[in-house]
Amino acid sequence: MLPDNETVLQRCIENPEQYDDSKAEGRLVITPKRGQSNKLMLANAEILDLITTFKVARDEGDNSLCARIIDKMIPLLQTRGMNYSEFATFWQVNDISYSLYEDFDTETKRTFLTAIILPYIAYRHQIYKEHGYTATTLQVRADSHSHKASGSRGIRKIESILKGFNIPLLTDESEWMSCPSFYILADRRGKNLFDRIVTEMKISFTWCKQHAGKRPDFLIKHGPKILIVEHKHEKEGGGGQDKQIVEISEFISQMESLPDVHYVAFLDGIFFNMLLVNPSGGKSQEQNRQIWQALKENKNNYFVNTYGFNLLIQHLVK
Repeated sequence: MLPDNETVLQRCIENPEQYDDSKAEGRLVITPKRGQSNKLMLANAEILDLITTFKVARDEGDNSLCARIIDKMIPLLQTRGMNYSEFATFWQVNDISYSLYEDFDTETKRTFLTAIILPYIAYRHQIYKEHGYTATTLQVRADSHSHKASGSRGIRKIESILKGFNIPLLTDESEWMSCPSFYILADRRGKNLFDRIVTEMKISFTWCKQHAGKRPDFLIKHGPKILIVEHKHEKEGGGGQDKQIVEISEFISQMESLPDVHYVAFLDGIFFNMLLVNPSGGKSQEQNRQIWQALKENKNNYFVNTYGFNLLIQHLVK
């Protein structure tokens, strides 16, 4: 039997999110010692040399050499981590992201690089040479993008918790009705099965219709109980974070006629503490109020942090 949802949230508040130093090292994209190089560092250094050569060729009117230089740059720019380079970062000044560039065909890449290299030379290349290019720029940029991996880390975290309680990932979709305990990644490779389960069990899941067909992150089944879980990792409020808090508040505001179906919003990250433990400011206090109100009106639903999610699964498998 699952515990009362307001009691669970209160236990979460009494056991707030802890700073997780397991991610402190991050992903290293450069070598740890000066004088050593890796594939990314070598490719970036070669691109910078080619940019200098391009400038000389352009000044001398050697268009044929300029074209050959662009052709040499294209495979180098495919090196993993090149989106962290000075040159690729400059593209964003002109509203072109590295991911958009990757979708270009080869001819479009040639055209784009030929156009962007000149302003890069004019406005950045010589300045960077004056100050000194350094591989640490690649690492700084990699670190600044590390937050984008938080969603995947959250998925792995939940999977680790479920594994600890012996709830397996369902690998054979045809067995979902007979399998006593399983989970699926409802917004990834388990999308189709999630839709089937919702349809065949006549689960309302109105949130999907309100959010352009978006699925939750997990569906967990143990015995007759089903937990539909939406996970968010937040470290601060404002902007897109506020929108995501609204999303998960709406998630637990869903009314469901089936008593064994529970909607669970899992807020992973220290923003949980700012929102629920020590709310400050009018916006946080209002979001806090909305969450408590949603739980009062929908007794089957839950709003949890890491401690609360573990507590919920512990009661689920009893």
